[in-house]
Amino acid sequence: MEKKLKLSAVTTACALVVGVGAAVGLSSCGNTYGGPSITVSGPASQSQWLNARLADFNATHFDSDADRINFTFVAHGEDKVDSEITNWATGPNVYAYASDKIQPLYAAGALAPVPDEYVTQLEQQVGDGAMEAATFVNDIYAYPYTGDNGYFLMYNDDYVTADQASDIYSLVDAAKAAGKKIAYPIEEAFYGAGALFTFGAGYEIEFTPTGAVSSVNATFDTDAGFKAAKAFVDLLKYAGDTIITDTDSQAAPDGDTLVAVVDGSWNASSYTETVGDSLQMSKLPTITYNKGQTDAETATIGSFLGYKLYGVNPQANGGDAEIVQLSHEIAMYLTSAGVQENRFDELQIVPTNETVLEMEKVQDSKVVKAIGDQGKYATAQTAVPGNLWTAPNTFWQNVTENYSTLTDEQIREALATLNTTVEESR
Repeated sequence: MEKKLKLSAVTTACALVVGVGAAVGLSSCGNTYGGPSITVSGPASQSQWLNARLADFNATHFDSDADRINFTFVAHGEDKVDSEITNWATGPNVYAYASDKIQPLYAAGALAPVPDEYVTQLEQQVGDGAMEAATFVNDIYAYPYTGDNGYFLMYNDDYVTADQASDIYSLVDAAKAAGKKIAYPIEEAFYGAGALFTFGAGYEIEFTPTGAVSSVNATFDTDAGFKAAKAFVDLLKYAGDTIITDTDSQAAPDGDTLVAVVDGSWNASSYTETVGDSLQMSKLPTITYNKGQTDAETATIGSFLGYKLYGVNPQANGGDAEIVQLSHEIAMYLTSAGVQENRFDELQIVPTNETVLEMEKVQDSKVVKAIGDQGKYATAQTAVPGNLWTAPNTFWQNVTENYSTLTDEQIREALATLNTTVEESR
């Protein structure tokens, strides 16, 4: 998930040889330097920042214009790069992508394995979760530069205390008392699948050596899945329309109607602008299965946590080995501590570099703390079964429409259908 952003205007001088284009077009200012041509892609919203970092790379790595690289930037969202690029032979040399795209990118032959020297550096600099996101079929294929593609609770402390925000029933009570609502879009799979992870349900994927899906084993039809689904059905019975379950509520952050939202880091700045200093951020609240019964069980609501990474395309420039090696050097540079710190300073993007992550200015960020606290209860969004992006939608739409009459048997039947659908992913 990422916030939709308009393509920014080109403000970098042609002297930097940076072109900005979408998937359907690319503009460039022509060659200026004597070195090779390298294309780098990323979100349009980061074009100006990335252009400046590539200029820094040229300035610090080469003494003369005769050796400097002719960089071209092309805009592709991290969540769309796998679908927008249909011919990787003419694709970018270095590109940003979301961690759940690693399987289709590998299958397309668009990921060069990271050289051992850079694997060692990455292992020394970033956390285990980031390295897991960069791993596929037992090898390292990417450079993780942020781990903030996750969601948490944002609430207005004019109406909600920290204690109330820690428990979903107390949060509903606070919203009812204020005559306001909570936005929690469980009808969308990114959030709905996360909810089903709450009591331990999940999935495992096995791949063939070519990166194709060999098998998917899911456990949403077990007691762990049932506990999560039943807990939410009971919650909706209690909350009624106090919880808005579709995504419309997230289109425009609202400081008047809502006391709390479950949303991601990409919308945090918008909510901050709307709500101001009253906006607080925390991990997701707890929820209780069979609340009030002797077998009641409480857990923090689960979620997805994804990473953003740089991949190196081995097909570009005819697969020239020197260009591929140079592309790895650029990707490693864009993942380095200094660049990650600058990315946080200018874009408020949460770093993966553990030294930068521990800096006081980073730890003081509400987003960083909330992401870190929720990360303990999140499932890593690495390779994901394709049907997981559709099956939970169907399940939760049925729940939100019929929660008042759903029986335990009907919940289990719906979970069995969801589980079969996920396991049929290929």
